[in-house]
Amino acid sequence: MPRIASETTDGHPNFDRSIPNRLFRARRTQLIGGLLLAISFFMPAIKSCGKPLTPYTELTSITANMKSLSGIAFAYTHFIAPYALGVAFALTAIVALLIRRPISFEGRIFAAILLPAVASHAFYWTYEIFASNTTRHLAPAVIGAILVPYATIALARGRPMNLPIKCITSWAIFAWFTAILITSRSYYGLRISATGAILIAIGTFSELRVRTLATIGQTLKHIILCNPTLIDLDPNRCNECGYNISHLTMPRCPECGLPFSTPPEPNL
Repeated sequence: MPRIASETTDGHPNFDRSIPNRLFRARRTQLIGGLLLAISFFMPAIKSCGKPLTPYTELTSITANMKSLSGIAFAYTHFIAPYALGVAFALTAIVALLIRRPISFEGRIFAAILLPAVASHAFYWTYEIFASNTTRHLAPAVIGAILVPYATIALARGRPMNLPIKCITSWAIFAWFTAILITSRSYYGLRISATGAILIAIGTFSELRVRTLATIGQTLKHIILCNPTLIDLDPNRCNECGYNISHLTMPRCPECGLPFSTPPEPNL
């Protein structure tokens, strides 16, 4: 249930005016990171077979010769989902900055891209384990198998899990590009991708910290337990749909049904 950022001694909401500026910086960081990740799709990433590999050209080559389900999983996991998530972070950040409030369905946007990617990741590496008769690929298969039910449970928790889903998604992107950066001979495109992934992870975690008024440890706990308590960004507006709730006496938005902790101060 959302709560007001701070309260005066008489119990009426007293909105903390520094919060919009902190949210603006967090979303701007996500926007920059998402743009960097999106444009790096067309840049040389790693050295393969003695020549630079560009995600766009590699994806084009793979899709032209795709003949198996494992090939589809490989293409989606490696060359579509990571960069599509960068575009999603950039677009949702732009919209949130323009409308000056969170997007009520953004968690579903990221889950729609992340869940197939994680499922494909788990399927591909599980296939590799059985095909090569080795446990060398067990770790990525297990990670994928864990993230799928987590994201599913988070979606079932509804609107409060929008930001934790964003955080988990940003961490997955960061881990993905960092692992490639460490294990491959990289070109500038991969370094730009990794930089974008870092900015996205910082921006999403900062946004969740602002929206929960929590410490770093408490924020991590909110993500793991799927139970964040978000503050009201504007005491006279619904956080989800923007409906004017200043005239209400009941602590629930009549437009979208979102509950809040205390009725807003009457706008007399």
